[in-house]
Amino acid sequence: MRFFLCFLLLFIYPALATKHDGVWSNDCNSFDAFEIKVDSSQSPLVINDNQIVILVQSKMVEEDKADIFFSKTLDLGAGGMRLNWNNVSTARKIADINFNERKGFLTWYGFYDEKIDKYFWIKDPDFMRSLSVSGKIPLNKCN
Repeated sequence: MRFFLCFLLLFIYPALATKHDGVWSNDCNSFDAFEIKVDSSQSPLVINDNQIVILVQSKMVEEDKADIFFSKTLDLGAGGMRLNWNNVSTARKIADINFNERKGFLTWYGFYDEKIDKYFWIKDPDFMRSLSVSGKIPLNKCN
C-alpha cells in the first residue's frame, strides 16, 4: 500500500500539476492582450496598465482548476500607490481558472484585505472592464 501511495505522489500528481502549465490569453496573437502564466513559478500579472503590476503564484487545486494568489507588487503608478498593499493577503486567492482542454475561464475575486476582512478592487482591473463576460474572462492556451 505504501508503494502505491508513493507511486501516486511521484508520478500521477506531477502530471496533473503540469497539464495546464503555460500562457493563457484572451488573444494569443496580440501583443497587448490579457495573459496569465500558469505554472509552479511566480509570474507578473498586469492588473491596470501603468498603475498596478503584481507578481502572482498559481496552484493547481483540482485536475482542471488553478487558484491564483497575490505574492507582491512589482510596479505601481500613482493610483496603485494609494492602495494599502501591506494588508493584502498572500494566502487568499485573488482569482481562479477553470480549464476545459485548451479553453479556460478566469474568475477574478479581487485583492483580499486582511484588516477589513473583505475583497476589494473587484471590478477595477482593466481586464474586468473590457473582457469580462458574466464575471468571467474567456481564455485560450497559447503554447
